[in-house]
Amino acid sequence: MKKSVWLLVVIALIAAGLLILSDSGREHREPTPAASPEPVAPTPVVPEESAGSEPRDKTDAQPTTTVPLPPLDESDGEALESAAELFGKHAVTGYLVPDDVVRKVVVTIDNLPREKVSMRVRAFRAVPDRFQVDGREEDMTLGAANFARYRPVVAIVNAADPTEVVDHFLRFYPLLQGAYEELGYPGMSFLDRVVAAIDDLLAAPEVDPGVRLVRPNVLYEFADPDLEACSAGQKMLIRMGGDNAAVVKNRLRQIRAELIRRTD
Repeated sequence: MKKSVWLLVVIALIAAGLLILSDSGREHREPTPAASPEPVAPTPVVPEESAGSEPRDKTDAQPTTTVPLPPLDESDGEALESAAELFGKHAVTGYLVPDDVVRKVVVTIDNLPREKVSMRVRAFRAVPDRFQVDGREEDMTLGAANFARYRPVVAIVNAADPTEVVDHFLRFYPLLQGAYEELGYPGMSFLDRVVAAIDDLLAAPEVDPGVRLVRPNVLYEFADPDLEACSAGQKMLIRMGGDNAAVVKNRLRQIRAELIRRTD
């Protein structure tokens, strides 16, 4: 069975991404994504190593592969076909934005440790249903009903085998690296960026239920300025609820360890 970029998509979810989760409390639809993403914030942000994770000290490590790959501009068909074979047509049509898959995965991962994930070029669709809040305008909290919205996505993450994820990440690494350099990072390692995104997600704070929200404009924000200052990826984990976030973090740790073991 041919397997391909979908497992990279899972890494984006996990390193993650989790752009399926990046609805940020919006109440309106985003504009249709452009055919080709533009560079977003071209200076990578490398977070501190997360507690309990192995140090990443080989910043010049580059995975290699001898497997023939399609050109980047022609990789969507194989990516979508392989995704359907591995996880079913419903998962592909329900969650994955079907054009320019590799580039959008790369942009999404690159943006996770930043303040915002670009909605215009994200690789995944928003989770179904509307963002839910509890309480009145003057005392709003993150609605517990939100957590159920993310469970199907978390189930996909939890089903991903870390060894297989890394196998196929390394196989398709040249396409990912090429897309990363297109963003304006010539000579820089996308592998290091993936590890940095994972570390940032692992450092997401664990919060008690009933996180307070405010709504100064159209979008909801965390009332706690420290939470609102978290990266886009960390805020996604907070919004999905503690139980869901714990599952994602567990898979992240396993994938990170396997990735470091295979590339050091």
